[in-house]
Amino acid sequence: MKKVGGVSLVFSKTNTAKKLQPSSAISEIKEPNNKETDFVSALEDKKVHSSKGDPEETKEYVIPLIKKNLWKKQIDDKFKKTVENKTEPLDSLETLAAQEIVEESAKQNEAWNERGSEDTNLAIPLLMQNQIPEGFETDDKLDVSLRPDAPEDTVYDEIPIEHFGKAMLRGMGWKEGDGIGKNKKFVSTIDAVIRPKGMGLGADKSLIQNLNQTKQNKQKDDENVLIMKKGSFCLVEKGSSKGLYGIVESIDEDNARVLVKLSISSNTITVSQYNIRLVTKKEFEKYSKYINKAKVDEYKMEEEKKKQQSSSSSSSSSRNGSSHTSNRSSNKRCSNERVDHHQDSNHKKHKTENYHESNRNNSSVIWLRPQIRVRIISNSYKKGKYYKEKVVVEDILSIDNCICRTDGGKVLEGLSQQMLETVIPRAEPGVVMILSGKNKGMVAEVIKRDKCKCLATLQLMTDRDKILKLDYDDISEYVGEVLDDY
Repeated sequence: MKKVGGVSLVFSKTNTAKKLQPSSAISEIKEPNNKETDFVSALEDKKVHSSKGDPEETKEYVIPLIKKNLWKKQIDDKFKKTVENKTEPLDSLETLAAQEIVEESAKQNEAWNERGSEDTNLAIPLLMQNQIPEGFETDDKLDVSLRPDAPEDTVYDEIPIEHFGKAMLRGMGWKEGDGIGKNKKFVSTIDAVIRPKGMGLGADKSLIQNLNQTKQNKQKDDENVLIMKKGSFCLVEKGSSKGLYGIVESIDEDNARVLVKLSISSNTITVSQYNIRLVTKKEFEKYSKYINKAKVDEYKMEEEKKKQQSSSSSSSSSRNGSSHTSNRSSNKRCSNERVDHHQDSNHKKHKTENYHESNRNNSSVIWLRPQIRVRIISNSYKKGKYYKEKVVVEDILSIDNCICRTDGGKVLEGLSQQMLETVIPRAEPGVVMILSGKNKGMVAEVIKRDKCKCLATLQLMTDRDKILKLDYDDISEYVGEVLDDY
C-alpha cells in the first residue's frame, strides 16, 4: 500500500495598522473661518451689487442669422386649401392648367429649398436672401402673416443694449479683429470726440488754439501798457506821501483825483492824478516796501556826480602819480584787512589774524550777534576743515564759545570770537547789522561799497533819512527776516 503524504497546516498572523479615530475634543475644534463677509450694496436691473464689486462679464453674445425662413410651409398650405375648395368640374383644359400650376409651384419649392445653400458664383447680400416673397408686402396690400410674432421683453433683457450690434455681426460670421468687406482689411474704429459748446461742424480746433494763444499774448502786452484804471500800480511823486507806492482803488474823473491804497501803511489817500506816476508790476513788487526811495536815488546821483568831478579834476601828471600811489597803498591795506582780495594766501592769513588779534581779541567786548553771517579764518579749528567757510551765528555762550551753522545745515560748536571775521553781502540789495558804535544792533541796507577804502554807505531800516558810512569790520551780513521786523 502506498503511503499517503501528511498534511501540514500553517497559521500566519498579520498585523494591520489601526486607524486612529479623532477624539471628541479634537472634533469640537473648528477650523477658523477665513471667509470675508460680503454685503449687498444695491439692487439694480435684476442684479445684486456687492460691496466687493461686481464680477467682470466676459460673455460674448451672439444673435444667429436666419438663413432660411419658414415661409414655404405657409405658401404650400395656402395652395392646398385653394385646390381642395374647388368644386367645379374640370375639363381637359382645366386639368392642363392645373398641372402647369403644380409644376410652377414645384419649381418655386425647389427654389425655396436651395435658398439656404451658398452659390459660389453669386454674391447675394444677406438681407436680399431673406426678403419677403413678392406680392405680400406692397404699397396697396400689406400682408404680415409671414412675419414672426413680436418677441417678448425677456428676450431683450437677456442681451444688454450695448452688445446688440456686435452680437448681430458675430451671427453673420464676424470675429473680433477681422476686417469687414470685400478686401477684409481691418480698420480701427474712430472714437467720437465731444466738440466744445458753440463750435460748429465745420470749425477747426487749431484755429481756436491759435485764438487762445493770441489772447494770452494780448494779455501780456496789456500788462506792459500803463493805463489809468482800477488796480493799476502807481508811485506818489508829490505831497506828504511822496516816494511811496500804492494801488489805485477808484478814479474821480470829474475832479481828476484818484483814491490810492499805500502798500506799506495800507492807508487810503486821495491825490490828484497828476501827482502820481504809473509803474509796472515788476517795479511795484521790487520797490513797494521802500520807505524813502527818492532820497536814496538822489544820494546815488550826487555821489556819481562827485565821482565824475573828481576824475575830471585829476588831469595833471603829479596828481595822477600821487593818486596812483595812494590807490596802491589803499589797495594794499584793504588786501591786508580782507581775506577775499589776497593773492598770496600765506601772507593774507598772517595779516588778517594779526589785525583781528590786535583790534578785538585784546578787548573783552563781544561783537558777535545772532543771525549774522561770518567767515572762519582759523586754520587750526577742526584741522582747517572749515577754513574760509561762511557760517551763520546761532547762539553766543561766551567770547570763546559760540554755536554756528554751515550752509549745509551742520552745527559747529567751540568757535571763539578770534576765529571769525565779518562778511559783506554781495547781493543787491544787501542787508547788514551794525556791530559797534551808537547804532550797534541796528539793521541797515547797503547803498554803496568802496572796496578800496573798505567802507560801506548804509541806510538804516528804522530811519530811512539817516545815511551812515562804516568800516567793513563794523558791519556783517544779516540773514534774519527783514520784512517782518521793519
